[in-house]
Amino acid sequence: MGSFNGDFNNDFDVYFDITSDAIIGIIEGVPFSEQLVATQAAIWSVVSGTLPTGITLSSGGLISGTTTVIGNSNITIRATSNVGSYIDEVEFLFRVTASTGGALWRRRSSVYNFRLLGVR
Repeated sequence: MGSFNGDFNNDFDVYFDITSDAIIGIIEGVPFSEQLVATQAAIWSVVSGTLPTGITLSSGGLISGTTTVIGNSNITIRATSNVGSYIDEVEFLFRVTASTGGALWRRRSSVYNFRLLGVR
C-alpha cells in the first residue's frame, strides 16, 4: 500500500462559480423574487452599480422587491464561498419594463474566479 505525504489543506483546488442562468424579468409594480445560485453556499453582495429602487439583494442571494422605476441598471454581484475564501463576480443587466416585457439578463463581461491567498 502507498502512503500520502501531502497537505490536505493545500493540495486540492475547488471550483467556485455563480451558476444562475435564466433569471426572469422585472416588471414595474409587480413583486419580484429570484434566488441566485453558486456551486457552493455563498455570501452575496453588490460590488458596483445600484439595484433598481425597491429591489434588494440579501446576503443569502435572494433578489426581491417591487420597483416603480422603469429603466436599466448594470450591477456587478459578488458571491464569496462560505467554506474557503473563493469568490466569483458577474455583471448583470437589470431591465425594468412597464408591462409585458422585461428581462434580467446575465452576461459575463468581467468574471473573477480565484482564491484569496493567505485567508483561511
